Amino acid sequence: MKQRSFDYDEEILTQINARIKKGAAEPGEQAQEDINEVIKRTSGAIIEVNKELGSGFPDKVYENALILELRKQGLRGRNHVPVKVKYKGVGVGEYFADVIVEDQIVIDIMTVEAIQKSHEVELINILKATNYKIGLIVNFANQKAEIRRIVV
Repeated sequence: MKQRSFDYDEEILTQINARIKKGAAEPGEQAQEDINEVIKRTSGAIIEVNKELGSGFPDKVYENALILELRKQGLRGRNHVPVKVKYKGVGVGEYFADVIVEDQIVIDIMTVEAIQKSHEVELINILKATNYKIGLIVNFANQKAEIRRIVV
């Protein structure tokens, strides 16, 4: 039987080992600690926007303020992002995400009396159809912002 010889790039091996130590099994996976830190910092940015602006503004005002605060927190946030929706692997349309943080978290911003089950179902379906795994529903309508975390 013929033996195979493998040449490994030292830098790639170092990166793989670092990911494994952080808890990611595959080279392309993010460590769970990393996403939890992003969620924590994103929540802090949401709370800061809520403290500064309070309630009573249209969704777009909170969206713009959140983008500024995310940047201040050192996070990459993009707003009104077109995301392709697929049905059985075929593109069937686009969804425009209010905010996407670090290309990992979809944020749906609203100013409604209360977050309803239908809002959660909508975000779950969006996450499933777009390959994102984590979403936050943020309601700025009340004195204290309401944040719901959705994971699929």
